[in-house]
Amino acid sequence: MRKSVLAILCSDLHLSLKHPLIRIKEPDWMQAQKRVLLQITAIATKYQAPVVFAGDLFDRWDSPAELITFALSYLPDPFYAIPGPSLSSLGGQGEKCLRNSGDGRQGQTER
Repeated sequence: MRKSVLAILCSDLHLSLKHPLIRIKEPDWMQAQKRVLLQITAIATKYQAPVVFAGDLFDRWDSPAELITFALSYLPDPFYAIPGPSLSSLGGQGEKCLRNSGDGRQGQTER
């Protein structure tokens, strides 16, 4: 009997516009992040399962719109983001960061 995949769980991607020091030799940091997001999307498509991000999708709670738009361009649809302590302490403002990217796509958040 084949078991179905209920969801794909990811965490701690720490997406950022600036590469971390440990990845300084990466020739194109944005391309490296895009590659990871596309891999996650491919897995979600293969298993026909939603993706749940369990915190630290971005490296900062106040990530720039450019980075949020970039992420939404390559994240699977649908995806769910569970706010971590830094987003929860904003009184719901962190959820707005994920929902209002300005490009028409909306990330879905659950509490």
